[in-house]
Parts: sequence; C-alpha cells; structure tokens
Amino acid sequence: MNDKTPLERDIERNELFKTPLSIKVLIVFLIAGLAALGLYVMDLKQKMTMKEREIAEIKELFQEERLELMQEIRELAQEVESLEPE
Repeated sequence: MNDKTPLERDIERNELFKTPLSIKVLIVFLIAGLAALGLYVMDLKQKMTMKEREIAEIKELFQEERLELMQEIRELAQEVESLEPE
C-alpha cells in the first residue's frame, strides 16, 4: 500500500510548505506597502474631513451675510418708500 516511511512523508510534507526566501521578502514588502497605503489614505480622509468642515463654515458664513444683506436691502427699500412723496 504505502511503502514510504514516516520520515519520508514528513520530508515531503515539509517540502510542500517550504516557501522560498524571495517570496517571504515579497510578502513582507507587500504588507509594508499596504500599511503605508493605509496610513496615507487615513491622512487623506482626515484632510478631506477638515476641508469639508471649512467648506461648511464658509457656506454658513455666506448664508449669514446673505441674510444680513437681504435685511439691509429691505430696510433701505422701506426708507426709500418713506422718503417718496405721495
């Protein structure tokens, strides 16, 4: 049936799982690259969130100024109407 000794089977099993050093180095570089990419993406997301906050603040200030200007225009329009002779 099986004419291999346990030692031969162990050797064959170890050879199946043996990985060349170059492959191990490649895997390490890939993991390091993915980690660096992840950190870069996190940094970009953080910067993007900050920019979105700035944009929201600018929009809010713009809306406030717009409302103030509309109020001033209404007040001036009322003054003009009160100055016009009937």
